[in-house]
Amino acid sequence: TPAFNDLKEFKVPEKIIEKGRFPIKHKVEERLRREYGDYLPIANQVTGPFTVAGHIFGIEKFLIWTKKKPREEIEETLRMIADINIEDSKEALRSGADVICIADPSATSDIISPQFFKEVLVPIYRYMVRKIGAPVVLHICGNTTAYLPYIPDTEIDAFSIDAQVNIGFAKQILGDKVSVVGGVPTISVLLFGNPQTVRKAVLEAIAQGVDVVMPSCGIPPRTPTENFRALVEATKCMIYV
Repeated sequence: TPAFNDLKEFKVPEKIIEKGRFPIKHKVEERLRREYGDYLPIANQVTGPFTVAGHIFGIEKFLIWTKKKPREEIEETLRMIADINIEDSKEALRSGADVICIADPSATSDIISPQFFKEVLVPIYRYMVRKIGAPVVLHICGNTTAYLPYIPDTEIDAFSIDAQVNIGFAKQILGDKVSVVGGVPTISVLLFGNPQTVRKAVLEAIAQGVDVVMPSCGIPPRTPTENFRALVEATKCMIYV
């Protein structure tokens, strides 16, 4: 059940990052920094504004509103959610995070147009990047090929692409402006594959020009540990080739 039935009902609670699971997450970041910070980057993930809007209003309803309600109301709501992300990110950086990852899966081109992405979401992401003041990775699920020409305008440091996006084409469009990360399909390769298929995917991703080898999307809980090891080992081996 959606938490709000209208955009004007939406209010952000005071001191929101002191509520819910925010404090637990930041305590975990402090622990990760103490135990692994000397040799592993610590990333803090925030759920992006468009996806959060879908959660609190209902994604179907919010999509309809993007067509029927004044654009200014949509932008104001997304900006309010972005401010929560920014506050969370700044606390994460104080707690030990090195990188902020904005995961906005519902912003996929499967349900919104490239024009909406360009006109509404690009300015929101750029606003977040400038306020956060640290390296930012943006991940959007699905085929984001149509978004690629607009990605540099977000001012993000890296764009995490899903398995549906051709790595070589993404590199061709983004060039040296934005790093391309991802390349290893999470379902067909990491979950249902084996170390051999994982190594093959890693080699193919590197050959196509991926800047950072990573899973292409969220990792299913039952993914075999040996497949993760294969991803790391194959990537490290290629560094020295």
